[in-house]
Amino acid sequence: MTSSELRPGVLEEVRELLAVIDPSTPSDAVRVAAVRLAALVRREALDNRNLVALVADEEPELAPALRHLCLREQTRDG
Repeated sequence: MTSSELRPGVLEEVRELLAVIDPSTPSDAVRVAAVRLAALVRREALDNRNLVALVADEEPELAPALRHLCLREQTRDG
């Protein structure tokens, strides 16, 4: 069974992290924010919560940015 609610404060922190993370401009601040976002995704997953899906439900405007950062793009060789 999965929970349909994020831990308190997670959504606000995700919003703040997404404002900092710009993959096209690597910096120490971007790396720190990306590591923190990865930790949040992992922690929520360990509690059977899909952070990407729950953010999409609760804050649809954040979902595309989060999805872009969290989902690996499929590339094909040749």
